[in-house]
Amino acid sequence: MRMTIAVQGQDGAAALWEPTTLDQLGKHEDYLEATLSRTPELLCLETKRTGIYQPFAVFNQLELGTPQGRTIYPDITLLTASGDVVIVEVKLFANPELRDRRVIAQAIDYASSISVLGEEGMARLFNGGNDTDWSTLVRSHFPDEDDPDELAAALLANARDGNVHIVIACDKAPKGAYELARSVSAQSHLSFSLDVVEVTPYVRKEGPADTIMFVPNVGLTTEIVARTAVTVSFEQGMSQPGVTIETTSVEEIEDNLAAAAKGSTRASLARNRTDQEIAEVFLASDDPTVRDLFLFAQKEGAGGKIQSDAAKVSAAFGYYMRVRKPGGGEGPMMFFNYVDGARKLVIYVKWQPETVPEAVLADYKSDLAAVLGPAFRVEALEPNVPLAAIGENLEAFKGVIRKLQRRIDPEVAEA
Repeated sequence: MRMTIAVQGQDGAAALWEPTTLDQLGKHEDYLEATLSRTPELLCLETKRTGIYQPFAVFNQLELGTPQGRTIYPDITLLTASGDVVIVEVKLFANPELRDRRVIAQAIDYASSISVLGEEGMARLFNGGNDTDWSTLVRSHFPDEDDPDELAAALLANARDGNVHIVIACDKAPKGAYELARSVSAQSHLSFSLDVVEVTPYVRKEGPADTIMFVPNVGLTTEIVARTAVTVSFEQGMSQPGVTIETTSVEEIEDNLAAAAKGSTRASLARNRTDQEIAEVFLASDDPTVRDLFLFAQKEGAGGKIQSDAAKVSAAFGYYMRVRKPGGGEGPMMFFNYVDGARKLVIYVKWQPETVPEAVLADYKSDLAAVLGPAFRVEALEPNVPLAAIGENLEAFKGVIRKLQRRIDPEVAEA
C-alpha cells in the first residue's frame, strides 16, 4: 500500500508527501548512514522490549576483527546509557544483499566478533585502535553519567555475552525482509537480537525534492532462524586463544526462513513447561546470578509458584508474591521475571493501590534505586535491569524484595 502524508499549513492548504526510495533520489547508502548517525531516533530503539534509553555515543565504520581473522566494518555502532551495544547495518532497497542470507551472515559476524574482544579490545575498538582505559573512555562519552564505572561494566558484560542488538536499517523493506530478520536467536554463549527498521524517505508530491522527510516503521514479529555459539579456550603455551564458532548451517537457516514465509510463528513454537523442566534449565545456567535468583523465587515466592500458565517459546521464571487484587480477592502476582538468555531482569513496578499502596510503592522504588543505582530506571513502567547489576548487589536486591513482601502479603500483614 502506497501511503501519502498530508502536512497542513496555517492557511489550511495541505502539502502532500509521497514515499520514494533513496536510489530513485540519486542517494547512496552512505547518505542514509549519515542521516541515521545524526538522528538515531529514527531507529526506534527505545522500547519496553529492548529497555534501551539515551544518550547514545555514535561511531561509524569501526574496524572490527572477526575470530577467523577477517576485518569487518559495521556501518554504525552505538553505546547507550542503558548499557546496551547496538550495531546498525544500512542497506538500500536496491541492494540485493537485503533480499538474501548475506545480511544474516553479517549479523552473526558482528555479534560473535564483539563477544570475544574483552575489556582491552573494546577500549581499542572504540578509541580508533589506540590503547586506553575502558572506564575512562566510557566516562568521556557519557560525561553526565552518575556512575560511569557501572555503565562501563554493563556495556562490557553485554558485549562479552554477545547480548548485542543488531538493526538492519533500510529505506524500503523488500518482500520477505521481515521474515528474514525475525529475531535471530542464540545459544547461552551468545544471545543477540536482529530487527529490521524501515526508514522511508518522503518527498513533496509537487515542487522540488530539496527536502526529504524520513518516517520510520517498526512492527516485526520474531522467529528463531539461526543459532550461534562461541567458545574461547586458553591453553598453556599458546600465544593466542583458540576460538571455535558453531553456527546454524546455511541450509537450516534457509529451511527456517522458508517456514517463516509459510506462516510459522513464534506462537506456534510456544509450549507449556513443567516446574521441573524450568528448574533444569535455570539450575544448569553458567551464570551464578541466574541460579541464585531462580532458587530465591522457588523457595521464597508465594507458594513456590515460579511461572505463569501461558505457553512460552523460551523457558522463564518469576518471583510471585501473595497480594490483595483489585476488585477483591487474594492471589499470587509476579513482581520480577527472567527469560532464558535475556541477560536482563524485568522488574514490575506499576501496581494498583489495593495491591501495593502508593507510599509502599514509593519506598519500594526508592529501595531499588538505592541498591541498583542508575541500572534501575525509576520512571520506567517495567525497568529492564542488566544481570550484571543484579549480581553485584544480589543480597541487597533480595532484601528489597523480602521487605516489600512483608509489607503487602495479606497473611503477613494480618499476622
